[in-house]
Amino acid sequence: MSNNNEALVCVVDDDSAIRESLSLLLEANDIPTETFATPQEFLDTCDVAKRRCLVLDERLPGMTGLELLDRIPNRGHLPVFMITGHGDGDMLAAAKRKGVKRCFQKPFDSNELVANIQQAICQ
Repeated sequence: MSNNNEALVCVVDDDSAIRESLSLLLEANDIPTETFATPQEFLDTCDVAKRRCLVLDERLPGMTGLELLDRIPNRGHLPVFMITGHGDGDMLAAAKRKGVKRCFQKPFDSNELVANIQQAICQ
C-alpha cells in the first residue's frame, strides 16, 4: 500500500457506535482515520485537498450524504463509499451519478469495506 500518512479516511456518520467501530477497524488496518458526527462538522474542519477517502452514511442530520457530496468544494477525485441502512434503487442510482465508488448496505462485510478503501487509496 502507498504511504498511509497521505491516505486519511474521513468517516461521516451520526451514529457514534458506527463511527467508533469504523475508526477502530481502519486504524487496525494501518489506515489513519478522522471521524465526524455531522455533515457540517465535516465541511467546517476537513481539508479535502489532501489525499483522502470518504466513508459516509446516507441519512445524516441536516442533510443527506448525497447532499453533502454536492457541498464539498474541489472534491476532485475524492473516493467516496456510502453506507446505508435505507438504500433503494433511486438512491443507489443517484449515488452512482455523483461518483460514489460503492454503496454498502448495513450490515456490511467489514473486510470488504476495508479492501475497497485500501484499493481506492492506493490508486
